[in-house]
Amino acid sequence: MIIKNIRSEETNPGLQKFELNLLELIQKVTNGSQVNVGKTGTKLIFKPGIVDCHDGLPVEHVTDLERSCTYYLELVSVLAIFGKSQLNLKLYGNTDDSIDQGVESFARVMDSLLKHVGGSQFDLKVRKRGYAPLGGGEVTLQQGFCRKLEAVTMIDEGKIKRVRGWVTSAKVSPQLTTRVVDKIREVFNDYIPDVWVHTDHYKKGQCGDQAGYAVSLMAETTTGVVLTKDFRFDERFKLPEELGQHCAYSMLDEIFTGGVVDSANQGLLLMLAGLSSGDNVSQVKLARVT
Repeated sequence: MIIKNIRSEETNPGLQKFELNLLELIQKVTNGSQVNVGKTGTKLIFKPGIVDCHDGLPVEHVTDLERSCTYYLELVSVLAIFGKSQLNLKLYGNTDDSIDQGVESFARVMDSLLKHVGGSQFDLKVRKRGYAPLGGGEVTLQQGFCRKLEAVTMIDEGKIKRVRGWVTSAKVSPQLTTRVVDKIREVFNDYIPDVWVHTDHYKKGQCGDQAGYAVSLMAETTTGVVLTKDFRFDERFKLPEELGQHCAYSMLDEIFTGGVVDSANQGLLLMLAGLSSGDNVSQVKLARVT
């Protein structure tokens, strides 16, 4: 496979550091993959190998801090479905940033989608919390392989039956996360009684050097659909209450627009549908196409 003229017209042409880092990870979980990048970075020659998941042996990788661990997991977890053995992966870097969705949200959405397509084990855990830009987080993934994917039939989003959330923090006052939770509950209590938001404060040794806090919300429907929304406290917000309110309203917007998957994971669902085997045709219902 040859890709030419990568961002050749932009001020910063060629592949970015985090994209080159992702290619390195692909080489680790495959056998025989060859990557050749031109001097300017605008041309990539990629020869794919066999997805052997390092024969089930542990794979460790330090991610680029420009993107979170989720950016890498979105691709590697799809590759691992067709591996020859179980994937045992450990990533180091950011667990929460302002670009990618949170690790917890991705874990719950991926686990739900794999059940719809006949996938197997998917166990993703955060061992250490690491906020952007300094990172210091640690994530482990144990994922089984699958011989084939069944066609996806997801056309009924159902009705919301519960809302769950996680407000994580490190090196900040726990009172800040409590204020976030209070605001989230204030918004959702007007719509549904079953709302539970957990706070998790990471102590020294359980997190990186960057102080911060973030929110991951999950809404589950009567048909097993999982919708998520993530935000990390940054310059957009002045108070913890603003973070909680913004995340809650964004979650309500995801629910209002309908669909069987949230806006952050539409590409993931379509990829799984496209990789399914057999004569059956996949049917999915999407909300606003992002």
